[in-house]
Amino acid sequence: MSKTSFDTPTRAGIWSAHGTKCFYCNTDIDFKDLNIDHIIPQSISDHKLKELILEYGLNESFTINSFENLVPTHRICNQRKTDSVFNKSSVLYYLDLNTKKVEFVKAEINKLKRKKYFNQLHSKIASALEQDYINIDELTKIINEKRNIDWVEKEIKLPIAIHFDDASLDTFYFDKNFDYLYDKKIIFGGIYESISLKNDFDEDINISTLREWMEATKQGFYPLTTSDIKLSENVDFLGNLLNTIENAKLPKVSFLNEPWISIDNLDYLSPKILFDPEGILTTNIQNGESMGDLYRKKLINLIETDLFDISIEFDGFETSISEQFRADLNDDGIEDILVKTWYRAISGSLGFGTTLILTKKSIKSLIEP
Repeated sequence: MSKTSFDTPTRAGIWSAHGTKCFYCNTDIDFKDLNIDHIIPQSISDHKLKELILEYGLNESFTINSFENLVPTHRICNQRKTDSVFNKSSVLYYLDLNTKKVEFVKAEINKLKRKKYFNQLHSKIASALEQDYINIDELTKIINEKRNIDWVEKEIKLPIAIHFDDASLDTFYFDKNFDYLYDKKIIFGGIYESISLKNDFDEDINISTLREWMEATKQGFYPLTTSDIKLSENVDFLGNLLNTIENAKLPKVSFLNEPWISIDNLDYLSPKILFDPEGILTTNIQNGESMGDLYRKKLINLIETDLFDISIEFDGFETSISEQFRADLNDDGIEDILVKTWYRAISGSLGFGTTLILTKKSIKSLIEP
């Protein structure tokens, strides 16, 4: 029988993780009848516990009060077990079974503690406002200052790293200067050290950095071959990414994350995102139809993909998009999504990438470029 006293969030978290059922008899437990039991009993000595950890091959961090050793039981079931030690196979089976619940237990405990703290804090803030110890403007200022601190320290983790000659980079921050990346040599497609560009006078130039790309395109150079067109997406994306990070702002309002909307949810995506040079979908767009509507009409098909969040086939072309990060990217106060986009001919070698800013301007609006 457990001698340790567990707080209410811990007891409730363990109880909830097991579906409010007793670990031993698998029937419902009322919270008032809940006991927390140790699979390996708390009564064994420290020396014996160390022996069991070695013998059973348990993690060195295992303790008698580790969550994988704690289970919900009826008071009577706990009393029947007393301080007996199960045989080795039973202990290992029970611990393995219970280990699968640990992350859920931790999440439940954190949620309950957060709710308890929130209720206490809410009461204190309400009291402070009522007694005029603080006013709404002062409270708003504190909140905004915290939001701004969190914002500049926010980590942007790209789904796929950008490869350079001496490193790969997938993490960016809003408060960090990335000017040095303009002169850093890029590895295009993870293999090539440069790409070739041409101009209308049939002159050639090789570029290997973002700055070289920017200067060359200003002078009228462009990728001509299918291979160079595809590879140029690497440097074009880097330029768009750095420019977007520099101009990104903390959004004042979001129609994307309250509740959170995933970029692969077809019912929120506008057909404007698709590659449609012939304007076949003009009427559908004017009618306010979503990608989900087109899918149900069998006008588009979904393609399985591991590289992108979603890939859609329409009129012989595949449009693939992958979310990079969210922020106010066009200075209108509304949260947007920066996405990497790839267009590819289903039959043929043509393929090219670009970077889009997608936005949702109201609750009823679709996500569109």
